[in-house]
Amino acid sequence: MMMWRTTTARVALRDGRLSVPLVLTAALLLTVATAGGAHAGTLSLDFPSDDSAWTCQGSTLPLGETGSSRCWTAGEDLVETFAGVVPAGSSFTRTRLQFRMDDYTIAPTVNTFDVEINGIVVGSYSTIGNGGNPSLRTLDLTFEHAPIVGPDVTLRIVATSTVAGGLNSWTWFSGGAVTLIPAMDDFSCYGAKDLKNPKFQKIDGVSLEDEFATRDASLKKPALVCLPVNRDGSGTIQTTAICCYQSKEPKLAAKTDITTDDTLGALDIRVAKPKMLCVPCQVSSAP
Repeated sequence: MMMWRTTTARVALRDGRLSVPLVLTAALLLTVATAGGAHAGTLSLDFPSDDSAWTCQGSTLPLGETGSSRCWTAGEDLVETFAGVVPAGSSFTRTRLQFRMDDYTIAPTVNTFDVEINGIVVGSYSTIGNGGNPSLRTLDLTFEHAPIVGPDVTLRIVATSTVAGGLNSWTWFSGGAVTLIPAMDDFSCYGAKDLKNPKFQKIDGVSLEDEFATRDASLKKPALVCLPVNRDGSGTIQTTAICCYQSKEPKLAAKTDITTDDTLGALDIRVAKPKMLCVPCQVSSAP
């Protein structure tokens, strides 16, 4: 269950140069849940599905539960359009595809495929034949690409190679999943001080759930205001800032080691205690 609370607080940056009112218009998410690896703002689509249009051996049919026919020619494809699924103003710059296909081709045949979204190639992949032993491939692919906008999303996987005669064939299966991940900016964070106009009121019993733990938190006071920042000429996409609140939460049952990977590099990090809750917010100059 999700519950929302609208809060207005006034804060000042600790360097004294700027004061801003924080208006949390869709603001405080009191229950945060993750399911199937999806996060807030992502768009999950069932693809390939039984209804995907499957072109193989000159015919176009619904894919159905399993691919009963065999394909081997460049240009054979799998397509499905999802109408009106992208909220206004949203864009996505990363896509994760999870699906299965059979490759019965004889080793060392290499079969290549493009992945398209709204007519744009966002990535490619390949399978290598081994005579069908085993034939089933489970693929988990992630591509970064130019922003994808809606309102519609057309997903397509198309073969870009042809299997030589006598070297067998391949096919797709339904039951896949595509996750579109929203465009994100870098953020510059400023320490924040409550100007008490009105004073932020402590909020107890905030229920939080993430991949590490389920717990209750108490929100104490504003801590940070993070603004989209143009780093090294990369530009910005979002107009929404992030407002972070100091929280009192229990430590994790055990310290957890994780690996982070971003545009600044990959790191091994240990986490032990949550310290803040950050929510989207709108920022404007104080009167």
